[in-house]
Amino acid sequence: MRALLLTTALATALVLPGLAGAQQSLPTEPPPNPQKVVPDQRLENVNQRLLTASEQLHKAAEDRDKDHAARALDYAYDTVQEVRSVFAGLPQDQRAPYDQAFAEAERTLKTKDPAASAEALKQLRERVLDLVAGKG
Repeated sequence: MRALLLTTALATALVLPGLAGAQQSLPTEPPPNPQKVVPDQRLENVNQRLLTASEQLHKAAEDRDKDHAARALDYAYDTVQEVRSVFAGLPQDQRAPYDQAFAEAERTLKTKDPAASAEALKQLRERVLDLVAGKG
């Protein structure tokens, strides 16, 4: 699973050179993980994957290209599922806020609106990082 997340993040970075000019950039430092909810490397992959998916959706919304939007939405759906699997091993009471955040993002993705979906994944990323850091 970890290898899949890393491989996907690296492949995306190689395939989409246009992301360098996007609004956000990949973080240079790992996100805070004081409670060690998940291993630091997995959390960094989660952070990067959600950021990449959000940027792809934002770019698709700007381009107004239906094919680009469809690919970005597919990647976003896959991203939410992959990220959800990272937290699947947590006890139910600890996992519940993550599941709620994933469900909210999925509801927005179902609208197939790239702009709204980009914002939803941005918010999901922030929410997941806050939960891991103990702020949620």
